Amino acid sequence: MASAALRRKAAEDRFGAIRTALGVPPMHVILNTLIEVVLIALNLYWYVILASVIVSWLVAFGVINTYNSVVRTILDVIYRLTEPALRPLRRVLPDFGNVDLSPIALWLILYFIIRVLEQIRFSL
Repeated sequence: MASAALRRKAAEDRFGAIRTALGVPPMHVILNTLIEVVLIALNLYWYVILASVIVSWLVAFGVINTYNSVVRTILDVIYRLTEPALRPLRRVLPDFGNVDLSPIALWLILYFIIRVLEQIRFSL
């Protein structure tokens, strides 16, 4: 038993030396970078949801001309980015008439995920 443990320890030392010689970063560096990229993407998505809410208000109040092709393209992009996440929430949340609370629920979910990922990142 002791000899198997010693062989395993020697193999780990050799692989560690090989990783160091090849310049392979430790796993926590890779995970930390990956978590930062995910956090940036989630923060950008938070702003896309905000833009969706503001644009929907502007369309509802007639401030934006939806017959303009550029505006229509921007609205279509925002709709395609936000609707896959908002649609399941709209099915679950109760109907409040003209008030759509699904962006607020999505913001809360995103906030929770962002905070959990930040805690994981700081614990690495």
